[in-house]
Amino acid sequence: PDLVPDWASRVEVFGENKFETRKLTPYWHFLKDQLKEKIILLLLFMATLELVIKGFAGHGMERIEAISESSVLYITVTIIVNIAAILDWKRERMFEALTKRLASSNLRFIVRDGQQLTVTDEKICVGDIVSFNAHMASIISCDGILLSGQEVKCDESALTGEPEPIGKSSERPFMISGTTVNSGNGTFLVIAVGEYSIAGKIKKDVYGGGESEPA
Repeated sequence: PDLVPDWASRVEVFGENKFETRKLTPYWHFLKDQLKEKIILLLLFMATLELVIKGFAGHGMERIEAISESSVLYITVTIIVNIAAILDWKRERMFEALTKRLASSNLRFIVRDGQQLTVTDEKICVGDIVSFNAHMASIISCDGILLSGQEVKCDESALTGEPEPIGKSSERPFMISGTTVNSGNGTFLVIAVGEYSIAGKIKKDVYGGGESEPA
């Protein structure tokens, strides 16, 4: 990028091929979700009912037993809810970390201002010519128009629901971000990146923008 005079201006006008870090779900939110589970609500109801009927209204050993049984149920619910919430909390952050590692290690071969460069997806900008194939560079990370290709077919089922791979040619030249090349190889001209691409717009709608938050 430093070798290309207009790279910074293109990024300023058309944006970068990345997204704002979406807001990770806080721990308390996972706790709240677990407390909505029917089995948890049933256990809490049973514990409260036992405490009200026998604990407060009972006498002697009956009252002690009721308080003890209710306490055991409350403790059990607390343990179950926290364990489930911790697992969900860790799973989300592990997935986020894996996504970042894959993004940083996924290299692309591009032509920019007549120079051949190897960059990560985040460094691709509008105007670049990106090489792709069905093996090492099969995931399309930005929108583009096919310039050249041999027997190119793309899996667009995630976006269109079409189960069969779509052939790409001069008549159907659009390479859509978020799709996968099933066969063939070629090059395409980048026309939209990041949140301005089709996949970016979908992601933005799903996450409602996105705010960064420490993991």
